[in-house]
Amino acid sequence: MKEKVLSFLDEHKDEMFELLSDLLKIDTQNYISYGNEEAGQRFFAEYCKQKGFEAELYYPDDIPGFTEHAGYLAGRGTDKRPNVTAVFAGKGGGKKITLAAHMDTMPVGSEDDWSVPGLGGVMKDNRIYGRGSSDDKFGVAASLFAAMALRESGFTPEGDVYITSYCDEEMGGGNGALATCLKYPSDIYINLDGGGMQVLPYGVGGLSGMASLHTDETLSSCSRVFEGLKIMVDEFEKFGEERFRELGNHPVFAGTQNHKDAYRLLGTTCGDKGLDLNSAKMSFTYYTLKPQEEIEKEVKALADRISEKVSALGLIFDGIQPVSRFFHPICPDTVPEEAICFQNKLQETFKKPVSLAGGCLSDLSVIHKYGGGISFNTGLYKGFNEYGGPHQVDEYVDCDEFLAIAKALALYVLELNSKGE
Repeated sequence: MKEKVLSFLDEHKDEMFELLSDLLKIDTQNYISYGNEEAGQRFFAEYCKQKGFEAELYYPDDIPGFTEHAGYLAGRGTDKRPNVTAVFAGKGGGKKITLAAHMDTMPVGSEDDWSVPGLGGVMKDNRIYGRGSSDDKFGVAASLFAAMALRESGFTPEGDVYITSYCDEEMGGGNGALATCLKYPSDIYINLDGGGMQVLPYGVGGLSGMASLHTDETLSSCSRVFEGLKIMVDEFEKFGEERFRELGNHPVFAGTQNHKDAYRLLGTTCGDKGLDLNSAKMSFTYYTLKPQEEIEKEVKALADRISEKVSALGLIFDGIQPVSRFFHPICPDTVPEEAICFQNKLQETFKKPVSLAGGCLSDLSVIHKYGGGISFNTGLYKGFNEYGGPHQVDEYVDCDEFLAIAKALALYVLELNSKGE
């Protein structure tokens, strides 16, 4: 059976690559309060049906009680941003498994900065380029082809396998991931939104946000609010140093890119060519391993310090506003056996060592908190600071890594269900 499954994926890898290329040509950019996922989701749902799978397209907000759920994040427009779940039906017993990836992408940015069209799905030099290639449309294609390989090899799992393409992950969403947990609850969730060809049972918490200040006076220069902006940035940098020390004390995160990126200043504005001279703002992301209630006390103390200092300049601090949901940290006492099993499968198909590690802010936080099963991330994207990485120009996937993950998913489901069959 194993040889049949692997042979199927080798023989149909070009078809899998073409599916990813086709998905990349569909604009599914996320703009926080709305997104363009629907066209991509309808294409994927129809593709699943053509391949013989039942597939449901559904809107998160239509799930009974969804907008009242503790994990719901308002203002995301998920009444018009659908999920798709295809079902690889099992025998009626055994563990249910969800293979999940998100359809939405970050904005493409300036096409002039790309060496290939950002929505072109260009395949060359054993790579597939396009916004969302590694973050996260490859996961949609890999999950489906893993299920196809198993089915076409004559294998039927004990429990259902759900292939879910969810909406609204970028920009701190999470409603799409929450919806799949509530509508298709599973015993195991593999979220294909990680990086580095690793298995990630750990995850930092934190959020993205903004802070702003203003004066009610009419100003002819933004010099004074600029001084206030410098105070905000300086105080946030001190807060960031605490986050850096915090992650440096954890054995999983110390020395990693997550540790280095424990606080990121994402942007500042102050005036606009003679306009808006009486206000300034900044945006940021921070990582933490502390519970939400504990870190929020530190954030409040940060806000109080900034408010006191800028008021001496005659400025009004507007406060710190979250832009994303709060991502709850994931720090299990022991690594689940299911994650170690997948690590072994990925090492087998990738033919290189695969580490157990921790990831940055992802919807694994939502899945872990509200899914009710075992969950972990995996994925192939490069670092956020690397050429071709997620959110960067020329985002790409390596085709060998892409195929290796699809094979590992198939072998994992096979071992979990077949008991050596």
